[in-house]
Amino acid sequence: MAQHDTASSITDLVERLGRLVRSSGYAHGLNPAQWEALRYLGRCNGFSNNPSALASFLSATKGTVSQTVSSLERKGLLIKTPRAGQGRALSLVLTTKGRAVLDCDPIADLKAAATELGSDAATLDGQLKHLLAECQALYGVRTFGKCRTCRYFMERVPEEASDRCSLMGTLIDADGADQICAEHTPQEMAGIR
Repeated sequence: MAQHDTASSITDLVERLGRLVRSSGYAHGLNPAQWEALRYLGRCNGFSNNPSALASFLSATKGTVSQTVSSLERKGLLIKTPRAGQGRALSLVLTTKGRAVLDCDPIADLKAAATELGSDAATLDGQLKHLLAECQALYGVRTFGKCRTCRYFMERVPEEASDRCSLMGTLIDADGADQICAEHTPQEMAGIR
């Protein structure tokens, strides 16, 4: 298959997978945008669980995100809490009910299918990460990567009990290194910000 045909096929397949996942997103009385917000809030760290970061991650307007958040709040799936010492800034926190609904996420079917790729999964993962990074750079959007892949991540040293974020100047708990962050800067982009 010619390189152009392969690129077109990849584009078509990624788009189709996206549509399939979004169409399955009407489970539990939630629309696709609400599922995407729940997924994000279930994976992000404490620096990134705010309306502005959510809007950026979803590539949505603040108004659209505000409606999504209000709907999830009415359904009892998240609560808004004030950020200590940050004026009117809010944190968006999943409730126990929100986490339980997230445990029934229809995207689990896609994860199961990806698991069946076996040894090809790692190769595809790397290639899709590269494709995503290229598109993020092209459109000038944040990367939202995991803390442990960020240039500001500092692995724990013997005298500390946890990892550290040198940008925020805070410790990162055991789960935090694998959460996504709005302040993420890929290691290969050191010095670019």
